[in-house]
Formats: sequence, C-alpha cells, structure tokens
Amino acid sequence: MVKHILVGVSHDADCAALRFAIGQAREHNAYISVLHVVDWMPQMIVAECQDFGPMLACLQEHGREIVGNVSRKLEDSGCRGEAKMITLSVKDFTVGKAIATFARDIGADLIVLGKAKSAWWRWFGGNVYAEVQRHSDANLFFASSAKTLARTISRPLARLALSH
Repeated sequence: MVKHILVGVSHDADCAALRFAIGQAREHNAYISVLHVVDWMPQMIVAECQDFGPMLACLQEHGREIVGNVSRKLEDSGCRGEAKMITLSVKDFTVGKAIATFARDIGADLIVLGKAKSAWWRWFGGNVYAEVQRHSDANLFFASSAKTLARTISRPLARLALSH
C-alpha cells in the first residue's frame, strides 16, 4: 500500500506525473510531496558573466511560481500534500540524486517522475530516472503524457515498462 508519494516536477504544474500521483493518492489515501529542483548548472555553463546571484534569484523565483501552481493543484484535488522547492547543491550534482535524497529524507515509498531524459549538457550524468533509481530504494514510476508515449511506444524498453 502506498502511503507517501513523491512527485518530481519540472516546469509544468499540470504534468502527467502529478495527475497520476493525485489518482494514486485518492486510491490509497496517500500523502503527496511534490518537489521542484532548481537546477542552476545549465545556466552557469553558458553564462558569460561570473556573477550568478541574479541568475540564481531568477531561477528560484520561477521555482516558487511552479511550487505555487502545484500547491493550488493539490488543494483543488482535495489530496493531502505539499509542494517544495530545493536548489541543486554541488554535492548532489544531479537532479536525480537530489530527488532520491529528498525521497529518502521524507520516507516516500513511491516516486513518480515525468520526463525521463536529462538535458543534452548532462549527457555524462545519465538521465533523471536512472539517477533516481540508482540512489533510491523507493518504488519508481514513470508517468508520461499520451503524446510522449506515442513517440516512445515503438522502443522495446518502453513496451517492457508499460507491461509492468
């Protein structure tokens, strides 16, 4: 039985992962924690200036907007839950590891993610889904929109994942 669901969200408060988690929370009377990770690394890599303070402040402001939107979605759904934002630390280095660490800290027994691939510049770190799987003992579910599934359904591993 699922008691605590962690949902990782990026920029979309109305993502497939959150919708799936809300459905599961209703079915199991589970608590939902939604996490948005502010990932400042891509901006740092391409930035021409060395003052990252204003850039980070802008990213965090955007993150607070996402958390506000998600909080309203949770409230409208009638589910128990909360939305939080963290800024990626140098020690976590990847969004996936940050999500896994947060899941362990809150005792989540199910982690729900949406988009599986990381950005191009993180090619050396694998994808978010793989990183969460590597660093967490919680059950992991990849929720995707029908449009994304239609693009990936022909892949053998995607078909295998859908069969479970």
